[in-house]
Amino acid sequence: MKNNFFVFLIFSWLLIFNNSVSAVVKKYQGVGDLYLSDKLIDEYFNYINQKPNKLPLVFFITEDKENSYFSIINNDGGGWAGSATILKKKNKCEKEFNQKCNLFSNVRYIVWDNGINPLKESDSKIDSNTSKEELILILRKLGFIIDQNKLAEEKAAQEKRLAEEKAAQEKKLAEEKAAKEKKLAEEKAAKEKKLAEEKLKEEEINRKLSLFKETELKKSQKLIKYTKEFVKTYPDEFDIVEIAKLFLSVDEILKGNLNSADAKNLENLKKFTSKSKKFKNYEKQLLKKDREKKIEVVDTSLNNLGKNIDKLKEFLVNNITSSYSKEIIELIEDSEKRLKDYKNLQDLNNQTKKIDILLSKINEFERNILTLNKYLADLEGYLLEFMSTELSPKIIEQIEKIEKSLNETNSSNLKQLIKETEVFIQEEIINFEKKQAEEKRKEEERIAEEKRKEEKRIAEEKRKEEERIAEEKRKEKERLAEEKRKEEDLKLQETYKKYKIDLNNEFQKDIIKLGLNNNFQFDDISFLRNDKIIKISNLRSNELKIGNIELKDFNKNIYDLIKNGFNDNLLNDLFKTKNWFSKLVISNISYNDARGTKVDIQEFSINDFELNGYEKYKDEIFNTSLKNDELNYISALLSLNIGNYSVKNLKYKSNLEEYSFDLTEFDNFSLTNTDKSTTVNYRSNDAKNNLSIFYKVANLDNFSLDQKEIVKLLNSINTKKLDLFTSPGVLLNSFSELENINIEDLIVEELDSKRKIFSLKNFEITDIEFEKPSNKDQKILSNLEFNVDDLEMVGMDKFYPDFSNYMKKLSYSKIGLNTGGKWYWNVNDDEFGLNLNIGLTDAFSLNFTSEYSGLSSDFLNLNSDAMGVYFLTNFKINEAELSLQDKSLRNRLIRMFSLETNKSEAQVKNMTISNIRNYSATMRQSNLTREYEKSIINFIDGDDEIKFKLKPKTPVSIAEITPYFQNGDADLLAEKLNLTVGN
Repeated sequence: MKNNFFVFLIFSWLLIFNNSVSAVVKKYQGVGDLYLSDKLIDEYFNYINQKPNKLPLVFFITEDKENSYFSIINNDGGGWAGSATILKKKNKCEKEFNQKCNLFSNVRYIVWDNGINPLKESDSKIDSNTSKEELILILRKLGFIIDQNKLAEEKAAQEKRLAEEKAAQEKKLAEEKAAKEKKLAEEKAAKEKKLAEEKLKEEEINRKLSLFKETELKKSQKLIKYTKEFVKTYPDEFDIVEIAKLFLSVDEILKGNLNSADAKNLENLKKFTSKSKKFKNYEKQLLKKDREKKIEVVDTSLNNLGKNIDKLKEFLVNNITSSYSKEIIELIEDSEKRLKDYKNLQDLNNQTKKIDILLSKINEFERNILTLNKYLADLEGYLLEFMSTELSPKIIEQIEKIEKSLNETNSSNLKQLIKETEVFIQEEIINFEKKQAEEKRKEEERIAEEKRKEEKRIAEEKRKEEERIAEEKRKEKERLAEEKRKEEDLKLQETYKKYKIDLNNEFQKDIIKLGLNNNFQFDDISFLRNDKIIKISNLRSNELKIGNIELKDFNKNIYDLIKNGFNDNLLNDLFKTKNWFSKLVISNISYNDARGTKVDIQEFSINDFELNGYEKYKDEIFNTSLKNDELNYISALLSLNIGNYSVKNLKYKSNLEEYSFDLTEFDNFSLTNTDKSTTVNYRSNDAKNNLSIFYKVANLDNFSLDQKEIVKLLNSINTKKLDLFTSPGVLLNSFSELENINIEDLIVEELDSKRKIFSLKNFEITDIEFEKPSNKDQKILSNLEFNVDDLEMVGMDKFYPDFSNYMKKLSYSKIGLNTGGKWYWNVNDDEFGLNLNIGLTDAFSLNFTSEYSGLSSDFLNLNSDAMGVYFLTNFKINEAELSLQDKSLRNRLIRMFSLETNKSEAQVKNMTISNIRNYSATMRQSNLTREYEKSIINFIDGDDEIKFKLKPKTPVSIAEITPYFQNGDADLLAEKLNLTVGN
């Protein structure tokens, strides 16, 4: 979280302190080019060249850059001039010179920004002992002094640049004028060309329209018809009686008669309808559509003829020697002439039809040629296939006919030749192929039958031979088995005798057989106290070696159940057995396999192994999604009880990882309860992730689950679809308590370099409790405490470089985090508390304690909006306290700033306190701000603690105190919250 978080977390006054020490005020600074005259240089030299008891405060330069104004005060050890001081002196300068003044220097720090001045203390601050010659060099370096020769060169360069710009501007104006004249000429030519094109287009349109010849009778009839259509569409546009009379007067025209009287009546109709703007517009649109339709008809005929001419030309290019070439050329020439000098539509359409007919003949001719070429290729293929048959002369004859016809390219006999060829292929070739295929089929059937009979004979002989060999193998296997049985029986008898086995004791004999049958060897085995104690020495196989095994009070009923094999009924009877054995100790275990896995264990022991309550759990669990064997196993696991379980000095190693520990031990262990668990000196090396982990001790005390809730859980869920990670509430009800879990001296390192990543002195979680509210079925975390001691992060310089640099400057050799806290929630009384503490080892600690009321578990069922309202109104603060305790950080901070500013620690303290007082003076004054200022100053001056505490007379909600924040009255807010600040 870098240094901003660090500063905010530690001191609210650090921001003020840091600004006062390191940030020069540049407000009202001058900006832009500034070249100081000799007069201004002398005045600035006098300004900086002061005695130690005098402080050059500010230096202003007037807007015309001719005069200066500066202020000298007594040196009281203060810092830069603040904004208020600068403004006050600026006003005096402007009043004296009657023009604007700009800040050039703040306590010998040149703040004028000319683009060259870097505005850094190392470059821009002038020492009080600087000579005039040194000052001139510094001002020249910062760009405030310029040589006269250079000034003259810049002036000449400026005049040259202006002259070039003027010439460029004049050239640009001339080019723009010429471009404008050219554009006007081009626009005029384009306009004339467009008028000529429009004239030609109009002439062409009139030519197309002239193809449609209409008599005066037809024109008149058309006018009457569309006028009637208009009246039907717009019946309210004319007086219906008047227009009806006019339609009756021209009825003879519709019947095909047009005399002078009818023509006069038609004129009356035109005159009457012309009074309507709507009709005139309707008529105009109608005539326009009619005109466009006529033009479209002509264009279609012209385009169709043009396309057909193009098709003929395309064919002629690719078939110049075709028998149709002469006819095509004549038709193209005639068509192009008619296309150019068309007189009527019928002539264009007829010419298009002539080309269509010719193209159809050509297409048919080409299709026939393609068909014959295909048949020719087919016949040549057949000739190769039937070269040595009586069919080949007939094929040759047909091929020659086709080739002759193709060479002559006479279209008249192509169709007939195609039909002849199709008949020839079907009747001569296809029938011949069918005949050959039938003969081939019969021959293949004959050969297949002979092959089948031969294979049957061979298979029978093979079967008899295999039966003979199998019989010989069976007899040999029986002989060897008998010999092996006799040998093993002899070996067993010798083993029984060697270890003094009671030949009447089947249990002892079965144990011996079990070991020998699984290729185990041992040096000694003994059965004591009527088989209550079994001891085995130096048990070994190819991969496993065990020094000693001791088993006490083994329940023989278990062995009687499992010796004949496993099944569901057997498992049920097996799990019903309560006591299995009282003690099992296996020592000096060593395992090595071919994959490179190696395990060594000094001792493994289990005391009092029992299944207690198996039948009870099986009766209580009735979930139908569980199979019978699953129910048996779950009930057995829930009933498992072990008095003590321990593993001593385990070492495991494989190709990718290795781990070891001195001891792992569980007391009174079951699936639902463990009194105590301890692991000592655990170490793991993970080559895949390059990690090494070590901890000295890990403890778990009094961990328990609610057995009834676990049974309820098993009965309420579908075990095939259970996802505990997306349903954490399913698990919470199963927890009862966890008294303690802790890890001591944890170290995490890089495996290859042994470089420490982080370490932890102690991590502890205690008193974890879950409780059900009185009106709820869901448990809630009601209590938890945690503590982390000396968490040291290595490599902070890599991940948090700013924070790491601060700590180095403060002379801290390591960064150790200490934190802890407590959460408690009385879910039935709606009381809630939260305590947190965080600190850095030997530096500081920050502690927060709080109590609240009105936190009901009902809020967990609210939506986000309702939850927000709930926390504003129902949730209330009873009391809270925040305290910061210094262990060494304050004095180290003061020492660091003392070194950085070249001032004494006392001066740094005084400057900081002075700036806090000045800052407080700008704030709205109240009792709270005064307490705050006093406590901060006391803390800086030596007190080791600063504390903020609030304890209202009655609990308050956020909604109740919001108005106090809005009106900004700190005293009223402090009174409402009973807020105090102190040391």
